[in-house]
Amino acid sequence: MTQSNAKQLFVIGIGPGDNKYLTAEAAEALKHCEVIAGYPLYLDLIRDITADKEIHSTPMRAEVERCRIALNIAASGRRTALVCSGDAGVYGMAGLVYELAAEQPEVAIKVLPGITAALSGAALLGSPIGNDFVVISLSDLLTPWDTIAKRLDAAGQGDLSLCLYNPSSMKRTDHLRRACAILLKYRNAETVCGVVRNLGRAGEEKRILTLGKLVDEQVDMVTTVFIGNSATEDIDGKMVVRRGYRYGEEKIVPDLGEHAEVDAQTPAGDQRLCCLIFAGTSEGRALVEALRQAAGIKRIVVWTATEYGEALIAGDLRETGEASAELAIRHGRLDAGEMAEEMIRTECDYVIDATHPYAEEVTKNILAACEKTGRAYLRLSRDISGAGDSAPAYTAPVWRFASIADAAAFLRNVPGRILLTTGSKDLEAFAGESLRERVFPRVLPTGESLEKCAALGFPQKNVIAMQGPFPEDLNRALLRHIGASFLVTKETGEAGGFAEKVNAADGE
Repeated sequence: MTQSNAKQLFVIGIGPGDNKYLTAEAAEALKHCEVIAGYPLYLDLIRDITADKEIHSTPMRAEVERCRIALNIAASGRRTALVCSGDAGVYGMAGLVYELAAEQPEVAIKVLPGITAALSGAALLGSPIGNDFVVISLSDLLTPWDTIAKRLDAAGQGDLSLCLYNPSSMKRTDHLRRACAILLKYRNAETVCGVVRNLGRAGEEKRILTLGKLVDEQVDMVTTVFIGNSATEDIDGKMVVRRGYRYGEEKIVPDLGEHAEVDAQTPAGDQRLCCLIFAGTSEGRALVEALRQAAGIKRIVVWTATEYGEALIAGDLRETGEASAELAIRHGRLDAGEMAEEMIRTECDYVIDATHPYAEEVTKNILAACEKTGRAYLRLSRDISGAGDSAPAYTAPVWRFASIADAAAFLRNVPGRILLTTGSKDLEAFAGESLRERVFPRVLPTGESLEKCAALGFPQKNVIAMQGPFPEDLNRALLRHIGASFLVTKETGEAGGFAEKVNAADGE
């Protein structure tokens, strides 16, 4: 350590407790400092190396006073250290010292990193944060619980591993239970978790358990909690999150039924399969349920484009009850790069494209991501031919266009009201001034869909928010109620109600 005559304050993270966790740089700085300030418990942890120092301490909730004492002593020219447990920048005093530094501008501040409980606790348990993770404190002394709950919910949606600090206290006895309840919306009760108590101190304890058991776990302020994600496993008593490395297992192709089209990339053999499914159709939802019951499927990760699609799958699965495979459901529109990252993160063996046949851009992105990561690609096929060979000869005029934009261009030049049944994705094509006042868009009853209708200027009285499938009679009733001259649809096949729409228009 290079000594200097400059007025300097060291802000030092001392690790979890035992001096073996103290970095060499921190130990050297403490050796040369004359004055040490800190919280009494942390000062006690390093008393064997600070016996000859001048000590200043303040109790809990006197952090501002503690930092000012350290700054004022450093300003007098004495070599001073302010110590914090773990790392000084992780729920420590480093930030507050910088906030108060203007009061003593002549003092140079140097922050020395320490080993925080997230790292030392993780090493004790195995490798629970080996991929993307989040650290959240459950203490609401400085952060409102509503904000903490939002962060927990976001971590749950993002399938992030979590490290929880300050999980409980004498006044906050139910915070861990509340946190677990939020995460159980997104995670299986069998999700692997771990707790470490008195880390690096006398009475050190560690334990592996499940999220379902963690709800009732008794914890305190000296406990650090780790909650796994969908890729976390208990491997010989160690909590390990799999990153997605592939190391030569043979793989088998799961039986997806007669509608499965298997790409030539598909490898052969494994009994521990993970399937990543991009779902957007009712057949896709049925596939998820079938795979949950299939032997040899260990984990299923499902992505839908919208929150509503996620809710549909979750609702379907609640009705069918327990299954053997672990399941995680998420929503969002991913590009090819994000899909590739998800394939690696989930360590999936197969990627199943169960999106709508007209979602061509999504399929292109899935294929590109599979090629980039070397994942097997399977396509769930779907009949989009309407009623097939038995399709009736419609008496009403039917116009077919190569794209939604072409259909909208045609309708701009003809009078009459329009029942638009292609969903919210194609609303922009009909949002021009010459169309939107006479277009009646039928969209899903979600906030996202309704906000999009409003943003594009469709009259509120025109918007029909309903969830299908729709029988022919209901389609006919809507056409009559609107006084529509045109119905716009896609050739979506039986599951999309194509025949019911065309038959209703034909009857009018």
